[in-house]
Amino acid sequence: MKINKLVLTLFVVLLLSILNYCFSQDLLTVKNSVKIKENTNVYIKGAVKGESGGKITNSGILKLTGNWTNNALPSFLAGNGELVFTSSTALQTIKGDETTEFNKFTIDKSSGNVSLDQDVSVTNTLRMTNGQLDLKNATLTLGSDASIVNETNDNRIKVGDIQNNTGIIQTTRPISNVTDLDPGNIGVSLTNNSNLGEITIVRGHQLQSGTGSFSGNTSIARYIELRNSSNELIDFELDGNNKINMTYWDAELNGHIESELEQYQWVKEGGGEWWTPLVGTVNATNNLSTPDNSPYSSYFEEPNWYSLNFYGKYTLGSTSNPLPVEWLYFIADWQDETCSTVHLKWETASETNADYYAIQRSVNTNWETIKTTGAAGFSTQNLEYTDCDETPPIDADMIYYRLKQVDYDGNFKYSDIDVVMRSEKAIDIISIFPNPADDVINLEIISTKNTQIYMYVLDKLGKTVVLQQAEIVKGTNKFSLNISHLAPAIYTVLVITESGHYKAQKEFVK
Repeated sequence: MKINKLVLTLFVVLLLSILNYCFSQDLLTVKNSVKIKENTNVYIKGAVKGESGGKITNSGILKLTGNWTNNALPSFLAGNGELVFTSSTALQTIKGDETTEFNKFTIDKSSGNVSLDQDVSVTNTLRMTNGQLDLKNATLTLGSDASIVNETNDNRIKVGDIQNNTGIIQTTRPISNVTDLDPGNIGVSLTNNSNLGEITIVRGHQLQSGTGSFSGNTSIARYIELRNSSNELIDFELDGNNKINMTYWDAELNGHIESELEQYQWVKEGGGEWWTPLVGTVNATNNLSTPDNSPYSSYFEEPNWYSLNFYGKYTLGSTSNPLPVEWLYFIADWQDETCSTVHLKWETASETNADYYAIQRSVNTNWETIKTTGAAGFSTQNLEYTDCDETPPIDADMIYYRLKQVDYDGNFKYSDIDVVMRSEKAIDIISIFPNPADDVINLEIISTKNTQIYMYVLDKLGKTVVLQQAEIVKGTNKFSLNISHLAPAIYTVLVITESGHYKAQKEFVK
């Protein structure tokens, strides 16, 4: 029986519209336009590679068992369809010269992972049906309407090397007057009653290290950052109106015991940076960390003459393996307006083998011990100390203070230097080193305020031969100036504040 050619053609078209497409080959290279219609499945037993002007417009479901390589344009994949990575065993990799934008991106593997060797973005859903996604060192960006779906402890997003891999998930959203918002289901619960503008929420999995004597301690394999449009950490002090809760997976604990977990926030002050613990609770059943509204709580009481800057960066550590620096701060300030007594205050996050603290004072380059106070010896808790200098030099405009912490075995170390001033002088150059110098000089500058400064290097005729602008903070600051192009001679370093009201100068030899 002969079959009419037109009838046969219609039959084939109808059959293909009903059945799933199935291509079985090691590599499908796309150099031209390919369209996958709505309600159509295409199953590729192998890899897909985009070259030159290749473009796939997917309105259905595209499944593949191999790698995804995009060497075409960023718009290599278009349409509102779904791309599913599915394989029984093999590792599948997303790579290529160009970033791929997925609409619906699904991992459905009975075993093995999907890894990123190139950045990707998702505009709709990232569905973790079965298997894990290894970010490695890439960035996965969730669009303004995208979200993570069905992530679990076993089917999660991670980095393969928690020590070294820097891969992150990020999403940028307008944050204004929100309550318990988890943008993109990234793993936070954010509350604030103000307009923060466009904020990028970052979730990373590289271990965060402690600071100071705790530099050998590490966090769990997760941290959160809140960044502004300039990619800087935002100021975000927790209070009754601002809070951020974190979630985590058991597989991210990195050896920490859940009953000892506590949340930490990143702090900057006086040129120093460290993690500070946040008192609160951790629900091990729900894998949820909820810090108190106040970052100080019983750990930290901020004096009214001392200002910490709390930034939008968080992680989880534990009480048995804490993250903070050993020296939290050391501050000298006048007791009152009579300038007759200097009030000294410092705090430590831990002490090991500590015998005593020597309070030292200087009005030039010579340090003298004016009194000592006993240390706790051994402690893993935050400890505050206070003392006074009742007899500060009456003829000195600037008086410098520091601590010398001495151990039982005679070893010692110094705190940062702080300064009090009787006059209106706000800055001073503590030292220039090396002196004489060849290529670079290092300046140690102390200030009583946060401001902008100009650092001039002047020759013997007063001509400016080096000029550098910088931001300076209250306390001790360190800067370097390149003098390699200068001829051998005696030069003067002149430091002037932005207002021009305060200056300091010191000579050095090239």
